[in-house]
Amino acid sequence: MRPGRFIAAGLLAVVWAGASRAARAEGLTQEDAVAIALRRNHDAIAARLEIAGAELDVVAARVYPNPTLSYALGDLVLGKGNPQTDTSGRQVHPGFLDEPVQSVGVTQVLDLS
Repeated sequence: MRPGRFIAAGLLAVVWAGASRAARAEGLTQEDAVAIALRRNHDAIAARLEIAGAELDVVAARVYPNPTLSYALGDLVLGKGNPQTDTSGRQVHPGFLDEPVQSVGVTQVLDLS
């Protein structure tokens, strides 16, 4: 191909691309232009992701249960317990509430990552 034809072909391609772009712009409404601008705007994308990040925080907060308070009472003697001696040396049999063990606790899941 001669250089003149190469330049002519290049100019023809540029004119053709410009004409097709102008034809596409004629069919573009204002709502379409705003929608395209919002899709391509980096600030708008960041704002949408920030909202999604806040929604993710809400979901993550609901994953873990609320703190749990627990109370346990154990070592209750049923019947006559093992004989024990008191300070005076006599044997006593512990009753139902003579040797209870009580425990209170609070449990919470902590995400340390």
